[in-house]
Amino acid sequence: MKLEARRKAEVRRHRFVIWRRVCSVAAVFFICLLGWATYHQLIVEPRSSQPSVEIPAHEKQPSTMVFKQETLQNIVDILMQTYHRPIIIEDETLKNYRITATFRSDESLDEILNLLQKASAFTYINANDTIIIKTGRIYETN
Repeated sequence: MKLEARRKAEVRRHRFVIWRRVCSVAAVFFICLLGWATYHQLIVEPRSSQPSVEIPAHEKQPSTMVFKQETLQNIVDILMQTYHRPIIIEDETLKNYRITATFRSDESLDEILNLLQKASAFTYINANDTIIIKTGRIYETN
């Protein structure tokens, strides 16, 4: 009788240990899942196919232009509307290059292009009142 009671107690203890391990694994899994979901909710911004900045037709320059993971093509389209200057991107891969930037309304087109150029892998030239963006990087000497 004692042997049978001892065996039942061992089986119950073994089941409890297994249950505790399963609960621990589930808790760790849900904590990781919660951390992952929080990271993607708070840190990673969804990429949209539409430009982040909508410029009304009656407004020449917005107070600020904010671009969040926008393609260079979308940024160029907005700059052409804002500054009324034709801009051509020669390289197809540059058109899909994504950039995050914020510009003030008092910045000129050349200042904006210089900042974009420093942050990206392109150069630009002014040719007959048309801006041409090309692949390549200008290295500054100090």
